[in-house]
Amino acid sequence: MRVLAPVSTSLSLTLLLACAADTNSRRPCTDCGTSGNTNTSNNNSSNNNSSNNNTSNNNTGADVGRYQVYEVDIAHDSGGYGNPWEDVNVRATFTAPSGATSEVDGFFYQANLWKVRFAPAEAGTYTFEHTLADSSGQRLSAEGSFEVSESEERGFVRVHPTNPHRFVFEKDGGLFSAQGLSTCVRDPVATSFPTVEDNKGWCIDKYASTDDACKKTADEFLDVYFGETEVALFRWTVNNCSFPLWQQLVTDASGENNTYDEEKGKWGDALVKNLRARGVRILMDPIGFGWRQAQRGRVSCGANRDQDCGDNVCGADGNLPCTDHNAGQINVNDLASTQRYYRYIVARYGAFVDMWELINEFPLPDAAIAQHTRFIRDVDPYDHVISTSWARPELPDIDLSTPHLYQRSNVNDIDVRVVDALVHGRGTRWPGKATHGKPTVVGEMGEPFEDRTGEADYLLQTRHGTRIKYWTTFFNEIASVFWESSLNAAQWLGGIVFFSPEVRADTRAHMRFVADIPADVVPAGAQSLPHNGAVVRSYALRGSSAYYLYLVHAVNDVNNPGTVGGLQVEVDLPADATVQWYDTITGQALGTESLNAGTHTLTAPDFSFDLALRTRPPAGG
Repeated sequence: MRVLAPVSTSLSLTLLLACAADTNSRRPCTDCGTSGNTNTSNNNSSNNNSSNNNTSNNNTGADVGRYQVYEVDIAHDSGGYGNPWEDVNVRATFTAPSGATSEVDGFFYQANLWKVRFAPAEAGTYTFEHTLADSSGQRLSAEGSFEVSESEERGFVRVHPTNPHRFVFEKDGGLFSAQGLSTCVRDPVATSFPTVEDNKGWCIDKYASTDDACKKTADEFLDVYFGETEVALFRWTVNNCSFPLWQQLVTDASGENNTYDEEKGKWGDALVKNLRARGVRILMDPIGFGWRQAQRGRVSCGANRDQDCGDNVCGADGNLPCTDHNAGQINVNDLASTQRYYRYIVARYGAFVDMWELINEFPLPDAAIAQHTRFIRDVDPYDHVISTSWARPELPDIDLSTPHLYQRSNVNDIDVRVVDALVHGRGTRWPGKATHGKPTVVGEMGEPFEDRTGEADYLLQTRHGTRIKYWTTFFNEIASVFWESSLNAAQWLGGIVFFSPEVRADTRAHMRFVADIPADVVPAGAQSLPHNGAVVRSYALRGSSAYYLYLVHAVNDVNNPGTVGGLQVEVDLPADATVQWYDTITGQALGTESLNAGTHTLTAPDFSFDLALRTRPPAGG
């Protein structure tokens, strides 16, 4: 680090506020009460690691729940620094009741204020000490403590200890489905989208509306697309139809010159806190686009540069960023500046995030992937799983596969094509689940980028196709994150999925089905079941005490799907159970019966597109 302007030799550091960002409520951290002040001064201009120059105060903060986010605010004059993002280093050590320690970086938040964020994993009394240092050799310290109580939080998401294809929660070991959504991200604290071309807010059902349907708030949007769907995961791709967080990422002859956008960093804070308050987990990709200057570009940037530019650039020479709000482009060969950016992202958002993705849709060299993943593991106190895009699950440093899959939702065979691509890797640029032995989260799922405005049944096809994709991937130990098209569905028609009220209801029915499935279930076979001229395919999951079945009718005409009646299926129950048929569209039970463990032949209720079965403990069991 370097100092670009003179700094006083007498510095004062104040621990102003330590507060809990409650991820189970909508209470922002700014509402937290003051926990007391610790004034620490160091008049020695040389670097001094001795605690003798620190005024210690066991400052007890307000209680925070286990796995919720505790913030330490550090006041210090930033006026003397040319680049407060990088001229000052803040680091804290948190000591748990068990004696385990966590090293956590801080970050510059705004004028005269740095923050440290930490999600404690244990209940009891935590102590902490933090230092603020600059390259002039001055080092300031303070310490404190806070109480952590038990909470309803389930802990961070981890790879299943015995099934490498599934995720579980750290605290209770319950299954995490990772089924989710991605969407364009606007300013979450206002009703404007940060582009010159599109001064609109969060759009709701724009495709179906004859008026604007936009100028909504983030809360209104999230109430609809996450409240109504109850999805588990949001994929946030920074600067990919989203605001950027950096202004420039540069290592030049004068030293370290990364600078970040103060306002948009706070937008990101509001976004992750709002999502976590709703119980939604986050896969974060810090470099969505902006990673290069393409070799070609369009002469005209188009009415909406965010979407109309080829290769994320426009202009005759391919040298203009796609949007006026895009930050400076990133030189991916400058590993040092990229890693300093990753450090900032981990410090600011790591306590809220469960999964990292290095970059979006860019073929990073293997050596760069290895260096970046190892660097993030060094600075991430939570050891979140790491992926990259394009998907590279065959690499030893990558923890999960995050491919992108845009397939036409022809419902007569969409389940087969999903399995071919994701399980077997047929016709794709990535290896399938069957070969890499890691979790798979489809980071972008949708329709192919085709003009389908003339297809009368487009919305009906995508509605049923989206539902079948969610169910098929889950029954094959894969998660799907659909790119939802609230920005402008007419423009995006063909590439992104319009999450209509019907699609949202279908998704909610799926999420409620998977919500309490035990973590030990594994695929138990797939079959083709010809029946009275129709073709039905089945997918089963089986655990130590539970059994689940999904049936898909190969429909040739989405407007006239016909009815599958009297279909008999064989199930192999691992334990005595109450068996319940489940309507995948309404989420309603279609009948139950009690059965003993063993093999049974059941007659399915009549259905048109798809149907599911689940078991429950027997009555009185």
